[in-house]
Amino acid sequence: MEENKTIAWEAPEFDYVEKEPFWYLVGAVAVMALFAVALYQKNFLFGLFIIIAAFLVFVWSRQKPRTISFLLNTNGIKVGSYKFYMYGELEDFSILENINLDGFHELILRQEDRINPYIKIKMPESKTKEIREFLANYLPEAEHDEGLPEALSRIIKF
Repeated sequence: MEENKTIAWEAPEFDYVEKEPFWYLVGAVAVMALFAVALYQKNFLFGLFIIIAAFLVFVWSRQKPRTISFLLNTNGIKVGSYKFYMYGELEDFSILENINLDGFHELILRQEDRINPYIKIKMPESKTKEIREFLANYLPEAEHDEGLPEALSRIIKF
């Protein structure tokens, strides 16, 4: 292993799926149904919550991902200009290769934080082997299956 080796790449912040008009139509029908239930039950706070949540979902659904640069070195992983994760803060890593991410695989780092333990990073398929071998020097590799929230998000194309 080289002393000052670094691996750098750029990837989108998240997976973006272009929404068709039908997606918005189904969402609007669901919102109207939930809002009608809230009015029927005279639960105006729930109705307000539905309206605010629907607005946020529709706004976020149109948001395009930013391209972020990643740097992997002997000290840890730098995520854009936002955060640097030292290997001592991380417990293990895994790589999801079997999901369709348009030329990217997903590097999943598990940290000691109990509230948000997983850090998910897109990485080019071409660098998968190199990144796996490099990280194996610092962290154990673990199995990680796609969880229910990730599967639902992929199914509803959000």
